[in-house]
Amino acid sequence: MLPFEAAGCEADPVFSDQDYAALGWQDPRLDIALQWRRQPELRRVEVGLRVDRYPSGVLQAALDFVDVSERTTILSRGLGGARLDKGTVRYENVEALMQRNAHCGSRLEGGDFIAAHLRRVHELLRGMGIVPDEPIWAAYRGWLDEGGTLTFSAKKKNNDVHREGDYRGGHVLKRSAYRTVCSTT
Repeated sequence: MLPFEAAGCEADPVFSDQDYAALGWQDPRLDIALQWRRQPELRRVEVGLRVDRYPSGVLQAALDFVDVSERTTILSRGLGGARLDKGTVRYENVEALMQRNAHCGSRLEGGDFIAAHLRRVHELLRGMGIVPDEPIWAAYRGWLDEGGTLTFSAKKKNNDVHREGDYRGGHVLKRSAYRTVCSTT
């Protein structure tokens, strides 16, 4: 799934064949590589994903989950009790993002496709029991506009070195016993 495929234009649940045709992205080539490493003794799962959909670009993700129960999977509602400890998501094709934003924005009243996309992804994640807070959404919005790398990690709250919103230009989210540091480059 590339950044524009989590929700389609207008009310479409996913990017449609008509959208791909309008953008000239109908090439049927799709290469997917998934790496899954489970470390039961550490209650940890590492997931690596590379999705190459020609010609729209390559999405890469590296996600580390901790507190993974033996009885649940990462695809379980609410991550099955697991916690996303750190991750990196990269998409470098800024031209494709700009094409997508203009194409979908032209079909919306008001033209703010990114806001509509964020609402739809929020609904998708909420249905899975995952509700990111505002700093995460702000970083994700910037990533949708410009591509690049979205990086996040969980840190113990007792580390008082940085205040909320003051982590090397990134965003800090305080939640439960951890805070999530999120930034884009």
